[in-house]
Amino acid sequence: MSPLQILLVEDNEIDTMAFERGMKKHGLKNNVVIGGNGVEALEILMGTHPEKTIDHPYLIFLDLNMPMMGGLEFLERVRNDDTIGLSTVFVLTTSEYRSDVLAAYKQHVAGYIVKKSLADSEFKVHDLIQRYEELVLLPGAPGNSSL
Repeated sequence: MSPLQILLVEDNEIDTMAFERGMKKHGLKNNVVIGGNGVEALEILMGTHPEKTIDHPYLIFLDLNMPMMGGLEFLERVRNDDTIGLSTVFVLTTSEYRSDVLAAYKQHVAGYIVKKSLADSEFKVHDLIQRYEELVLLPGAPGNSSL
């Protein structure tokens, strides 16, 4: 099976660097592709981005508060697309608003993680990635042509 790839949809450069630093610190060698906003992330997922690509299997970590296209709009577009609609998405955001949590779960996210500071939850997020890769069979993964 191909290694699990990560699409990090995040516009904050400091949070992006912290996420990537955490990957290295925890010995994770997964390829991380950065989408700086929802529009760019959709292009990456649809294979229309001029420079960035991502292959199955992958997990998406999604910030909600972004320019051009926010996370909730991105989620809605993903879920309404037959090609990428089964993508596994975790929200990784600063928003603790109940309305955001409910809206995200209505779009069938796998989990909602609040990053009060990425350093506080860094180990847990990176441990989640490692455990997910070990345990979970994802749709669209090579060898799973029926999914």
